[in-house]
Amino acid sequence: MNKLNKLQRILFGISIITSISLLKSETSIASSLESNVEPYYVYDDGFVNGIPSGTMGEKNGSGLSIDANYTERPLSGSNCLKISADGSEVWSGVFIQKGGNWLNNVPKEQLANLTDYRYLVFSARADKDYTINKLGFGDGSSSKEEGNVQLTSEWKRFVFELQNLDMSGINGLFMAVFEGPGTIYLDEIYYAGDDFKIEPTDFVSKERTESLEEGAFYVYSDKWVNGIPTGFMGEKDGKSIKIDDAYSVNPYQGPKCIKISVDKSESWRGLHIQYTGSWNVTIDPATAKLADLSKYDQLVFYARTDSDEMYLLSEAGVGAGGFEGQRSDSFFEIGKEWKKYTIDLRDMDLAKINTLFYMVLPVGTLYLDEIRFTTKAAGKAKKKK
Repeated sequence: MNKLNKLQRILFGISIITSISLLKSETSIASSLESNVEPYYVYDDGFVNGIPSGTMGEKNGSGLSIDANYTERPLSGSNCLKISADGSEVWSGVFIQKGGNWLNNVPKEQLANLTDYRYLVFSARADKDYTINKLGFGDGSSSKEEGNVQLTSEWKRFVFELQNLDMSGINGLFMAVFEGPGTIYLDEIYYAGDDFKIEPTDFVSKERTESLEEGAFYVYSDKWVNGIPTGFMGEKDGKSIKIDDAYSVNPYQGPKCIKISVDKSESWRGLHIQYTGSWNVTIDPATAKLADLSKYDQLVFYARTDSDEMYLLSEAGVGAGGFEGQRSDSFFEIGKEWKKYTIDLRDMDLAKINTLFYMVLPVGTLYLDEIRFTTKAAGKAKKKK
């Protein structure tokens, strides 16, 4: 009898352990299924969520044509999305909008709640090598874009990371912006969850992990924060200068830096980063909104080149004379490794600044990053390891 009782106790214990294990397994499976959300498709052989209602441009996108059922060389299925700009506008673009209208005109309940998604995924190509001005998504602070995206005739998959964004009410599910004429093809546009697998061949638009310097006035950090490169000058008004302000190969910090390429078509050329986007001669300093940089005493920037030979930046500085004064240094020797450069602004009147940064550029390729006004006593941004 004692042996029988002992055997019963053993069998009862085994059954309890088995039940607990099964319960844990079922809970784990259920949790896994909950985290692996189904893809939220914007386009898959046709529009699934959203429509291309947000046309924009110099003439409100009148030069755009959109074919949602283009059958030549889709990535998958029978169709792909073809978007063309005929060049009749200096710039043009389109948002695929969930609510079929601009955000201010869409009730909140019609917006897409994408809080369970971590990535925007899409594939794109062109007819030949082509650089599109912008690709991205979103509205206001809940948005992300890549500038000067280089496409080829072959399909390439792009992945945008979405962490640190409020995805609870998205209207602009996808965006494309053209500068002048161009044609792109898109397919398999969707939002994916944590289970999505990034492939080595994907272009990944990553989030910045480094902190910005507290209290600094940034001109550029992954994008133009203050000012834009509008002041082209030269023998032919700077036609020899080409700028990629979202270059993603080996930035100093963050995911992007500036690439400036200069050819030999001009005997001299230069570039001004202007706070107002206009030359000083067109500005009334009494009424124009200008940058007050009085509390700063230096301009800091990081630079490198890709040539084995030293890149000699003959002049760089702040201000263009007149109401804003001017300060510059000469002969910056720039090598292949990132290096910090500083222009001393002490004793300069910085109360009304339009020209945040200017350069006289030689032929060659220059990379710039983390351009900012700061003080010598300020903390420094942590250098990338």
